[in-house]
Amino acid sequence: KNAEKLSQALAQGIEALSEQELLVRQGENKVELADMAAFQPAGVQDDSTSEQPTDDESAAPQIPTQVRLAQAVAQKEAAAEAHQQAVEALQMAEAASAKAAQDEVHSKGHAKFLRAKASALRQESAARREKKAASFKIADTKFSAASTALAAAQKAAATIVEFEVQLAGANKSFVTAGIQQLLEQVFSNGQEISVVSVTKCTPPPETTTAPPCTAVVLKTRAALHSLATERCAAIRSAVRTGESLDKFVSLSNGKLPAGIEMRMALGDTCSISRATHQEQVLCFGLLGRDGCFRNGKCTQHNVCLCDDGFVGEACEHAVCFGVGGDQQHVCNHHGKCASPDTCGCSVGWGGEQCAIPKCSYKLATDAGVCSGHGGCTGPDRCECEQGWFGSDCQEAVCFGLAGSQGACGGHGTCYKPGMCECHVGFTGSECEHESCDRCNHHGRCVGRDQCECAAGYQGYDCSLVACGTLAGNDACSKHGSCKHGECSCMHGWAGTDCELVQCFGATQEEGACGGHGLCTGVDTCECEPGWRGDGCELPVCADKTVRDEDVCSGHGECKPGGGCECLPDWDGADCSVPLCNPPCENGGECVKPQTCSCTPDWAGDTCRHAVCNGKSVLDGACSGHGACNLDESGQAGCQCDFGWDPADHCSSATCQFEAPAGSSACSGHGDCIGFETCVCQPGWQGEACDLPSCGGQTHRDGACSGNGDCLSPNSCQCNQGWSGPDCNTAVCEPGCQPGSTCESPGQCTCEPGYGGEDCSQALCDGKTTAEGACSQNGACTAPNECTCFSSWVGDQCEIPACYGVHAEQACSFHGKCIQPDNCQCREGWV
Repeated sequence: KNAEKLSQALAQGIEALSEQELLVRQGENKVELADMAAFQPAGVQDDSTSEQPTDDESAAPQIPTQVRLAQAVAQKEAAAEAHQQAVEALQMAEAASAKAAQDEVHSKGHAKFLRAKASALRQESAARREKKAASFKIADTKFSAASTALAAAQKAAATIVEFEVQLAGANKSFVTAGIQQLLEQVFSNGQEISVVSVTKCTPPPETTTAPPCTAVVLKTRAALHSLATERCAAIRSAVRTGESLDKFVSLSNGKLPAGIEMRMALGDTCSISRATHQEQVLCFGLLGRDGCFRNGKCTQHNVCLCDDGFVGEACEHAVCFGVGGDQQHVCNHHGKCASPDTCGCSVGWGGEQCAIPKCSYKLATDAGVCSGHGGCTGPDRCECEQGWFGSDCQEAVCFGLAGSQGACGGHGTCYKPGMCECHVGFTGSECEHESCDRCNHHGRCVGRDQCECAAGYQGYDCSLVACGTLAGNDACSKHGSCKHGECSCMHGWAGTDCELVQCFGATQEEGACGGHGLCTGVDTCECEPGWRGDGCELPVCADKTVRDEDVCSGHGECKPGGGCECLPDWDGADCSVPLCNPPCENGGECVKPQTCSCTPDWAGDTCRHAVCNGKSVLDGACSGHGACNLDESGQAGCQCDFGWDPADHCSSATCQFEAPAGSSACSGHGDCIGFETCVCQPGWQGEACDLPSCGGQTHRDGACSGNGDCLSPNSCQCNQGWSGPDCNTAVCEPGCQPGSTCESPGQCTCEPGYGGEDCSQALCDGKTTAEGACSQNGACTAPNECTCFSSWVGDQCEIPACYGVHAEQACSFHGKCIQPDNCQCREGWV
């Protein structure tokens, strides 16, 4: 609008030049009107009109022609001057229009930044609402799962099975804690079992071993009464068949007393009862670690022992840098403890412990925060240095006002604290004075329409300033204005010639785009792979950013530069793969953490138990009287315990026991007279008559003196180094010298003064010649008698001789004999 007004003034000046009949005063008035129009603010209507002669003037006397001519000449000169002033006013309007365009660019850039910031805040707010809603959903899911687990836990392990095992031939002191653990392993069968008591007892009449006797009571549990009955029958069978004793002997590594026997007491059965509330140890309605959020152990009712890094009554809170997640000051009041020593910061905070505020997405410790003109004292709260103003300290202050507040009287730009760059037509430190200097104060007027410009300025009105390496229209790279030889860059540009583009206040060299992208235009970043956001501030993991609720599938943390750090029990590039430890076996699939989905032929937590007739060992496969195993073809079948028929899944008892293929009941060495009751033939023992006896003993109670195998009744096969009908005579090869005895295989006991494997070598000072007797300088030829080698003497051949002389007389009395014929002379002798 200013330019339009100035054009109208210019037209009026040209019109005045052609109207010779007007008075000089009228021309002067037009000049004044042109000047006023040149600086008239936008929107103000120009109410000036050409003066019209009054009636009095029309009635005035006629002016002589010469006077009129003089007046016309004066009027023409005045009109020409008005024309020149109108031209200058038009140029000033064009300069003002260019400045207005520059301000518009700055305003648009700032508006873009504010819009981007507002959009980011809206997205962040939406993400927080979604995250909160998802948290409620997850909590509901966990509550439902906990309720289901509670119901299952209350039904499970509700039956107690107690049974007493008597160890005939073992003192009570022998059943130490270590022996108790061995017994628990013998009867555990993959289930929890514990020793209740250890007492003395009287062995049953049929026990072949004399007292002492020790009774051990053990306790286990089952989910149902029927399963408890089957468990008891399996234990009784294992004891009666000797399987439990064999396993006990194997685990003890020879620590058991010889001839120990194992029998069941309590009427050869078990005590089955309902578990009390105290025996079902629950923490907050769940069994074991489930009751402690799997972050600790349930040691007693509603008492959790938390793992390192977790606190809380139910171990439900992680600990971050020594502060529990349930404390208000965790993560410095500005975040939540997501996992041990891992803080999730609130909006406006950052750093490992959420202790550093952010201003315009920059940490308070980052370079360029608050536009480099202040300090970030809180989220998006800059404390500006003196002379700077604005939410990001981006506006300089001149004489108490910032640019957005009307600094420099509204007639200039405050480009640094206390420094105004005045618009054309204004001057003064605050641009408070109008200026009529045609040379723009950068030169002096040396003639009409002619300026002599000061150094650093050029142009007909000295308005062009050389800034940096550029001048004229190219000054400041067309991205700023020049004042006193320096460029004042527009928003988004920096450098001596305003040649460096900025993204959100930083150039590429200053770390624009967070150091993770290329600044290609004002506030326009081209992010590197793995980063997103207007300022490339958001790391990307599996095509998700940290603002996405499902980043890393909700099971991990997206780390700077990309890459998910998964929570325990999850794996994969996007933390979507659950982990089962131990892993699922036999074709099972891990469908969620620590949960396997088994194929129809397998069951159990890790799919390790085969299924026979629709059941596994966990729920009574093979009727509880055998093991469900796979044959060579991969088919599952029951391998029955002794005395049970495999034809009907081990549900029918027999007297077959564990006999060789093709043999009859009682191993073919006795008669079956009742359920698992055999009468053995002479020379055979054992419940299944399957143990040959030698001298009234089997291999279980030391047949063949424990030095051989009883292969058939009264027929011992002796181990190497033993002989005799009962394998009780030791053998030493090639034999012991007279006077010595062979007491164990290959080991002679020598008479005093002799040694060696066969006692044929004399001993001197407890050693044979081969073992270094006689100081290794002679031979032991008789007990404690050495025959010394040449140049050695002494009882143990320990004294060397030099040239036939030893001791003090050697070396001519002037030295010491240290080796045969080797003198060490005293000083002064050779």
